[in-house]
Amino acid sequence: MFCPLCEKVSRDTYHLLHTGTFDRQYVHATEPHASSFAALQLSAKDGCEFCKLLIRCVVDQVGEATVVALEASHKSISYSLDWYEATEGKPCIKGILFYFGYSDDVKQIKMFQSSFYVELLQRLAPHPNLLAQIIGRPIATNPASDESMTLVSAWISECTTAHKTCHKAFSTLLPTRVIDVGPSNGCQEPCLLVSEGRVGQYIALTHVWGGLLPIRTTHKTLHDFMSQIPMSSLPPTFKDSVKTTRLLGLQYLWIDSLCIIQDSIEDWEIECSKMADIYRNALVTIAAVDAANSLEGFLNQRPSSISSPPKCRLPCLTPQCCADAHFEAVQRFPDELVDQQGPLTLRAWCMQEKLLCPRVLYFGSKQMYWDCNTLTHLEAYGSATPHNNRYQGVDYPKVMHNEDVERLRSRIDLDYNPVWKRIVGEYTQRALTNPSDRLPALSGLAHDVQAITGYTYLAGIWKEQLPQGLFWVLKNPPPEGKAQLDAAVPYIAPSWSWASCLAPVSFVESLSSDLDIQILSAGTTLAGLDSCGRITAGSLHVLGKLKRAGVRYKEKSEIYELTYR
Repeated sequence: MFCPLCEKVSRDTYHLLHTGTFDRQYVHATEPHASSFAALQLSAKDGCEFCKLLIRCVVDQVGEATVVALEASHKSISYSLDWYEATEGKPCIKGILFYFGYSDDVKQIKMFQSSFYVELLQRLAPHPNLLAQIIGRPIATNPASDESMTLVSAWISECTTAHKTCHKAFSTLLPTRVIDVGPSNGCQEPCLLVSEGRVGQYIALTHVWGGLLPIRTTHKTLHDFMSQIPMSSLPPTFKDSVKTTRLLGLQYLWIDSLCIIQDSIEDWEIECSKMADIYRNALVTIAAVDAANSLEGFLNQRPSSISSPPKCRLPCLTPQCCADAHFEAVQRFPDELVDQQGPLTLRAWCMQEKLLCPRVLYFGSKQMYWDCNTLTHLEAYGSATPHNNRYQGVDYPKVMHNEDVERLRSRIDLDYNPVWKRIVGEYTQRALTNPSDRLPALSGLAHDVQAITGYTYLAGIWKEQLPQGLFWVLKNPPPEGKAQLDAAVPYIAPSWSWASCLAPVSFVESLSSDLDIQILSAGTTLAGLDSCGRITAGSLHVLGKLKRAGVRYKEKSEIYELTYR
């Protein structure tokens, strides 16, 4: 049963779906609904299913204190359709935003203090030739279900066959070691495979170690793991990775702690130098975005508030629709479905893994989402969002094949200076368990940029971008007397490199436009086999004018002040 006001909401939505007439002024202006919150409650009590859902949304979204105030007020309720125009020109409807207070002036909408949201989910389309679309989709309770894996397979297929800016699916040289996950039916235990020049497709895992890693490959376990790695011995995140690889029909999986010999410095350095190729050549990278460690897994059941939210079926009330056509209104707010600040997004090692991957499949606690060079897909929506390799403020042009290197080198407008500065700025805000990983955790990206530009890498700074690369500052300077590097921390980088300070940094652009400094020589001494990894020393000789200055810490403002004499 629906009250006349809610029938109007349904008819208006279906009308817009059929006609596609999304006049901006009409759509974003508010339409009247109930005359007050008390009237909404009365309609729900009389049996209107949609009003019942609206009451539930109000209680859950605006808070009890606001509900009490609304019950005593006489504010009317109005609504506005939430939509955007897709790249192909077809309007996409996300949901309906309800407001307490009414105005036919679009600008007044922002002045309403209380609002609540109802998302729309497509169930049975009213007609195959709709001029607009409802993009909401239900979220599966089980992320490992056939429905979920079918969706992931569709994303992979679309990306590898139809995206011009994403490379095609191809067999590539496998990393030095991969995990052979065995048959999809699980009748065989996984094992560690030394690739020895084999080619194939593989999945990579990016995850947070979190200090809890019950299993890893060492010289002692290497031989046994090449025979088998019992599923019972794997922590949940690794088990879920094996399971996902099998469900997607692939045979090989790369996990850093199992595919790199962890007690071999030589093997660790060699594999770190190959990190760019390992992640870039993976068919897809699985990101356990919400798992704080390997014990949490990522194929966990979704909470019922996400997979089975309060809902109301809205049947078609216009003559153009087929008899069974309907969509659902649910209590679900779109912005709350994406895990923006999961543990993975806070770790330094995971940043280059994200930027180097051509395709990333995120498993969040609320839904799956997909990111490639071309677009972003969310499990909760049937329409993708185009983008240009934008990630946390960093625009990073990825290299997909070796043959692309020369093409990119020939671009006269290719300037990696601002790109690298943004990468460093984002990277230094992230956490590292071992301070000595300050340079190795960025080694893969450094090798990638080096392959394109031919630049010389000097402890996080490019020699060809000196002296501009020297003008970095600490974003949050420590109080006086608190050193950035503890005496017990091994040498990381020379003092002129940002890598020498374990704190977020940024670059001062205003100082780099007019410089009277000549670089006489610059160099570093490598600690091992990775040319972009750890170093033991660095030197820099410059020629320029000196000016006497003093530095003092101002306690009240908690900043350092530089005074010239």
